[in-house]
Amino acid sequence: MVQDLSDYYERKSFAVLEFAPETGLINMKTMQRKFIRFRGLNDYIQSFDAIDDVSFGPDYEYTDLLKMGQLELLKSEGLKLDDYLNEIAQFQIDLKNYNFYVSWLKEAAETLIEEVGKEYQLNQD
Repeated sequence: MVQDLSDYYERKSFAVLEFAPETGLINMKTMQRKFIRFRGLNDYIQSFDAIDDVSFGPDYEYTDLLKMGQLELLKSEGLKLDDYLNEIAQFQIDLKNYNFYVSWLKEAAETLIEEVGKEYQLNQD
């Protein structure tokens, strides 16, 4: 059990932190700021004042964006739509990779909790 605890804290939890897609998110948001004009999207921006604790996203009716017509884009000086879409795709890949490691860590934690409970005869009511 000591070896499993060591493995959990020294290897698995480190791997989860290592694969967190922080850089990809920063890059994607930076490109988004250069690409999409947020003027006129006050309702959308204000929806982030009340983030839903089930979906972890804003309570916003996205069809309202479609009703606005075409979103106004900033001039893409040196920035191509393909670059932005590639950044989104890479972030999705990074996020899925991160989800794998979080699930792996969760599974290890559940196993350790079960082993500790058996070892110390803890009542799990």
